Amino acid sequence: MHFVILGAGPAGLQAGAEALALGHPVTILDPEGLGGNGLKHSLVPSKTLIRSANVLRAAASIGNSGPPGDWQRIMEWQHQRVDEGVRRAQELLKEARIIHEAGFLESPLEVVTQKTETRIRADVVIVATGSRQRTLPGLKPDGTRVWMPRVFHDLKKLPSELAIIGAGATGLEAAALFASFGVFVHLYFASDSLLPEMDGGIGDRLTASLKDLGVALCGDRRVTALAPGEMGGVRIDWTSQVGTGHDVRARVLLAAGREPVLERASLEGLGFDLDAQGFFRVDAYGRTNVAQVYAVGDAAGAPLLANKAWSQGWWAVRDALGMAPEKYPGPTVHAIYTHPEIAWVGETSSFRFGGEVFVPWLYESLLKDGPGPYVIVYTDANGRLVGGEAIGSHASEMMSALGLAISGGLSIETLGAFQPASPSSGELLAWVAQERRLMG
Repeated sequence: MHFVILGAGPAGLQAGAEALALGHPVTILDPEGLGGNGLKHSLVPSKTLIRSANVLRAAASIGNSGPPGDWQRIMEWQHQRVDEGVRRAQELLKEARIIHEAGFLESPLEVVTQKTETRIRADVVIVATGSRQRTLPGLKPDGTRVWMPRVFHDLKKLPSELAIIGAGATGLEAAALFASFGVFVHLYFASDSLLPEMDGGIGDRLTASLKDLGVALCGDRRVTALAPGEMGGVRIDWTSQVGTGHDVRARVLLAAGREPVLERASLEGLGFDLDAQGFFRVDAYGRTNVAQVYAVGDAAGAPLLANKAWSQGWWAVRDALGMAPEKYPGPTVHAIYTHPEIAWVGETSSFRFGGEVFVPWLYESLLKDGPGPYVIVYTDANGRLVGGEAIGSHASEMMSALGLAISGGLSIETLGAFQPASPSSGELLAWVAQERRLMG
């Protein structure tokens, strides 16, 4: 079967590699080439900068009060990591046909390249076109005053001040990242508090941590438009529960909301079922309502996560070939690599255990970075694990382990019986399970 894949980000790379490994021809289309926007301009660049910020904070914790790193050298190291990722992708997909153009669906199983109008017939189409940053009325991103997340890869010099619009994953990560490098950050968000959908203890600890970094939290401010401001700055118009107002900031980073890359009208004209935002509606295997067409990663809508994208790419190929396991994918771990890390997995319930966690001295000495940890484990009425939330060092690793336990149908009693390494984030999970401190 000939697989034609639109997009070469995490989902497209995984789908292409799996199809090739199973002996099937693959054609991949992406104007950015292998790696797509995620590897080259946002996901990998941002995570390498976050790692640099973590190293700088660790150095400061032992008395290194020097300047916040050499930005040029940090960016050079980041570019090396991106280039290495591209080389690895090229090696992995060397047998695939790579077309450095965008493609669109002329019919469900016929793709046309955007520039040369080459027609490609497919047996299976996998749409992995990702998503793009939603813009605001008024000033558009220009790379100078108004930035998109791809600035993580292109930034030549740190600004002295930066306004970040949006407090989702990208906004929270960017706020901690830039503040760690000495930038005065203003974080704008529409809700009254950070992460209002999570347990209050997590939002409170994140708020305290960002304030300690010097971030100015501008809550209850829904940004409605951007306009030229005084002294070459950007005017930020906003509304709140008590009225309207505006601020002028030197630079603005947009981090509020994503939208599909492919146009709704053309997809609906081909019979595809889309959600209210224009993302494909899919089942657990990435199947759309049109036979032999799959949508994976951000193209399939929320959650917009790289780990979900990798998984969906694998599942889609396996399903198209009749090789998918009967059991649907397990719970998806969500992680925000701000300071400190935040992660969650599965479902919430009225049976919740944990809260502020006892920290073993080895963890305190070697792993702790910032406030926390604060961990919650959710179970059903029979004690079976169903979900969890955490803030603190290595929260993503903690929730990944819990996700595996949930997939295995384990109970909180079983979780408390295992003996994790020390120091590790696993021992915090074990402590919560052993104590079984029921929260109100």
